[in-house]
Amino acid sequence: MKTIVFIIGALMTVATANAGEYSHYSRINFQSASTFVPSNKVCRNGSTLFHKTKEFLQVTICDDGGTDCRTETRRLEQPVVSTAKRCAKYVDDSCVAYEMYTLKQGPTATVSTYASYNDFEDGRTPLATKKFALPACK
Repeated sequence: MKTIVFIIGALMTVATANAGEYSHYSRINFQSASTFVPSNKVCRNGSTLFHKTKEFLQVTICDDGGTDCRTETRRLEQPVVSTAKRCAKYVDDSCVAYEMYTLKQGPTATVSTYASYNDFEDGRTPLATKKFALPACK
């Protein structure tokens, strides 16, 4: 009987963990560190975006062959408007031509609310999507 009560309690705990709303924040691309950060972890100071809690990030950089690698410390800052490179032409799943484009991030971002994390993972439509202003850095 104790085993049955324990199993029922465990199942209720798992069901509760999967229940409830889930919020997903848009991402900010910190190009110099080759990383994305959820927009709720970002603040702005004028025309520059910063990570709220991490000032620097360790990045490993390797040559094309991957044999000569070094670690660098990169500051987590990103201009609101910058230039980025993306693939312009693919051949057999390989990029053969690149193009430059203007990357504008902020001063606003979005947060989407889903009925559950599973709804987010399954690609369902969010219950609501709201814009918010990235806060000023303290």
